[in-house]
Amino acid sequence: MPEPSVQDWVQRTLADAMGRAEPPAEPLVLLEQAGVRFGDVQALRGVSLTLRRGDRLARVGANGSGKTTLLRLLHGLVPFEGRRDVVAIIGRVPVVAMLFQRPFLLSLSVRWNVLLGLWLHGVPRAQRDRRCQRALQRVGLDALAGFGRAASEVGAVMIVGGNIEGVTRVMTTTIALETSKGDLPLALALGVILIAIVLSLNALAYVLREWAVKRH
Repeated sequence: MPEPSVQDWVQRTLADAMGRAEPPAEPLVLLEQAGVRFGDVQALRGVSLTLRRGDRLARVGANGSGKTTLLRLLHGLVPFEGRRDVVAIIGRVPVVAMLFQRPFLLSLSVRWNVLLGLWLHGVPRAQRDRRCQRALQRVGLDALAGFGRAASEVGAVMIVGGNIEGVTRVMTTTIALETSKGDLPLALALGVILIAIVLSLNALAYVLREWAVKRH
């Protein structure tokens, strides 16, 4: 009896795999003959698409071909024609989120941007810190966020004050005091030390960020 060829083996393997194929996952977002129009311009026409749980969709096309418009349509961010459904799974409607090409972040720490999003989403105050920490851990930013929080608190003390009367004096207050007394060399030296501390903290934050990125 002749040995089976590689082609026969591949065909049998594919046939076995198709025979044991699992049923498709639950649909999450459905489009049926959907279209988007901007004034007289028909940006999308007759789009039918089903995104299922676990799917990864890659869109490739030239500038102006409608990639971003399709994303906005999937997220319900533009007026459209046709049908768009977001399907509830086990009685819960999936949360849909979109990361824009240009991120809109406030000039705050990562932690505060996440907390703001949780607040806007209606998450109870008692749950925000825990969910924020869990989200930062998921992307490897928990250590860096913790360091940034500590550094910002130290920076606030250094800038605003924080003297214990008769016991301590923060560097900014000392610099101002020595300048008013006319001791410019000491004030300049303290200023250089303060700048060195700030640069060192920034360098350490950069190293921690690179380490977190490489770890994940």
